[in-house]
Parts: sequence; C-alpha cells; structure tokens
Amino acid sequence: MLTAEPHVLLAQRHGRLTKLDIQDELAAYSMPGIQQGEMVLYYPEAVPNSRADIAFVSRHFDGGQTIAQLYVPLGDFTAAESVPHVSDPNLKLGGAHLEAGAWDYTQKYKDEMAFRDEIRQRLVPTAPLDSQQPRQQPHHKRKSKPAEKSEYQKLLERGKELGIPAIPKLSTEELKRRIKLTESPEPQAVGHE
Repeated sequence: MLTAEPHVLLAQRHGRLTKLDIQDELAAYSMPGIQQGEMVLYYPEAVPNSRADIAFVSRHFDGGQTIAQLYVPLGDFTAAESVPHVSDPNLKLGGAHLEAGAWDYTQKYKDEMAFRDEIRQRLVPTAPLDSQQPRQQPHHKRKSKPAEKSEYQKLLERGKELGIPAIPKLSTEELKRRIKLTESPEPQAVGHE
C-alpha cells in the first residue's frame, strides 16, 4: 500500500512519477545488508512475487544502493549487474530502473532472521523507557552483598598472623591443624633431676 502524497499517486497512475516526487524516500533509503556468497531471489522483471530465479551475490559494495553483481545459475550462469533491492524507491520510476531486475531475500533467510530476532528479544533485557535509568542487571547474576569472610579466609588470616606461610590449595583441615600446632604452647621438657 502506498502512503504517498496525492499528487505522487496521481502521477504514478499516469506513469509520470519523477525523482522529485520520491526525493524523501530516496534520501531515507538504504539497501538492506547482504554478504558476498549469499543466495537471493532475482526478479528479472523487477516485480516481486513474479517469476524469480535463485542467484548468488558475487560482488557488492558496503553502503552501496545496489548489488554490484549477481550470478544466476541458469544454463549459462547469467550475470546481472547493479541490481537494486525490491524496496528501492527508484523502481517506482520504471523504465531504465527496471532493466537490471531486482533482488530479495529468500523465504528461508527471512524465516531465519525472524527466528533470530525472536531469540534476541527473549535473551536481551529490554532497555528502560527513560534513558536516564540504569539498565537492570540480568536475573542470573548474584548481587554482591557485603562480603562475609569464609571460614577458610579467616583461617588464612589467622595463619598469616602466626607466620604460617600461605600454601596454595591447602585444605581447610590442614590449615586448622597447622594453626592449632602453632598456637598450642610448646611442651615443657620433663626433666629428670
């Protein structure tokens, strides 16, 4: 459904649409992203939902408004150059703008992108409405509480006070034993006089 100005619709009905009529659309238009090697649908007549061929992107330019080159593997591997996306406003102008045909994503690609978007929406917490508010932390992270020292940490500190060297991977029981030995008074020598 077109949402253009009435004079644009009238001009389009009579086949007299000009770049001036769609200048706002042209200024806002950016070709959807595509990567080299991707499979796309190629419409030789530049009419979506008409006969389409499978094609492969052989060259494109980042930020460009058309795919530089598509290979259509029909018997002779036809190459189509400067192919616009079916959403390109220039296609409304007709004539020479339709000669290169048009491309669109395959239904499989569209389904995969919809699935990925759905997964992202489930995984990524929504941004707060007010950008001044801090983002909420994901539920799976523990909130830090004032750290209470574990029994092991307390024993390590006590051992350090007593001059017991900190040995990595020393068990709690062994640390307790060493502290007990260090704290206990040395046995008095029983003398035989």
